[in-house]
Amino acid sequence: MSPDLTSRALEQLAALYGLQPSYHDIEGRLWTASPEAVLETLRALGAPVSGPAGLPEAVRECERRRWDRSAEPVIVAWGGGPLTFDVRLPEAASGDTVEIEVEIEGDTGRPRRISMSLDDAQTVSRVEEGGTTGLLKRLALPGGLPYGYHRMRISSRRAVSESLIVSAPERCPEPGGGTRQWGAFLPLYAMRSRSSWGIGDFTDLQTFAGLVGSKGGQIAGTLPMLAAFLDVPFEFSPYVPVSRLFWNEIFVDVLAIPELAGSAAARAIAESKETREAIAALQEADLVDYARVMALKRKVLFELSRSVRRSGDATDAAIRKFVDERPEAVDYARFRATGERHRAPWQSWPRTGAGPASRPEGFDPEIEWYHLFVQWVAERQIAAA
Repeated sequence: MSPDLTSRALEQLAALYGLQPSYHDIEGRLWTASPEAVLETLRALGAPVSGPAGLPEAVRECERRRWDRSAEPVIVAWGGGPLTFDVRLPEAASGDTVEIEVEIEGDTGRPRRISMSLDDAQTVSRVEEGGTTGLLKRLALPGGLPYGYHRMRISSRRAVSESLIVSAPERCPEPGGGTRQWGAFLPLYAMRSRSSWGIGDFTDLQTFAGLVGSKGGQIAGTLPMLAAFLDVPFEFSPYVPVSRLFWNEIFVDVLAIPELAGSAAARAIAESKETREAIAALQEADLVDYARVMALKRKVLFELSRSVRRSGDATDAAIRKFVDERPEAVDYARFRATGERHRAPWQSWPRTGAGPASRPEGFDPEIEWYHLFVQWVAERQIAAA
């Protein structure tokens, strides 16, 4: 087989499997995957091909499989308008009537039912395969569809086919009722101020949002601020969170916590010469030292959480109310406390019948309380921002 034919067959098979073998980077340069890489990826996707010589047959087999289905498994309808889609059928069925049933997402009523004669449908193409002729017919359902995910069943006397309909807007809705808006983006870790401890914090976020608003902007954007492993395993990337439900306590502004004034022990740590020198060094550093910042804040926050827990005052009650409203916070706090007990990724924790995080002996209750406390503090500071 000539290289040109092999290359063409590889391109056809990649297209049939929705595989994009090349792309342009942000500087406009074209990057193309090697034929070997494309072939390996196609095999991983289930393509029936072992090597270049089998590409033409693999293309034919894939086309045959497509004709085994009356309609594509996923069909997209744009802009809420009429749904237009193609069906495949043998030429002998061109005069058949099809029954179409559409289940609308969230609609508990009866599905929409429509009968259509294939005689009235536009013929898009005609294909000869194995001595028989197949037709590709285009159908259009009258009326529009609400946005959402809907189910469609197409029945004829020869076959039944089901498809997922994705009804989507043609463009994202614009904020502000269509009026042009602008804003600024800055990662929170980079919003370092004279008062922050070597990393931007939630108070700096509030200042940033106020600055954008004072210039007429409506949007203050930043990177995800989700909970991260900043002990073991150490992973500070905002895109590898512990949980998408809770906040990263490294961004808490320690000195802005009102309860700090009532804890002599926590205040002594925060105001010590050692802490002040460490903060000064972190502020002077060119890069954010996540491990040192978190270790420094942890000392104060942990001691403050212990003071609040022992006090039994209104703050303690407020945290318990927060936990009642967010029961998943207990699972999160126990997970973090168990991780600190084992100092290892959860996959290597000792296995027990109900799982280590559900057993009281698997974690320190003070560490559990610390994680509940810092989430409560983070929620307050973000609300203020």
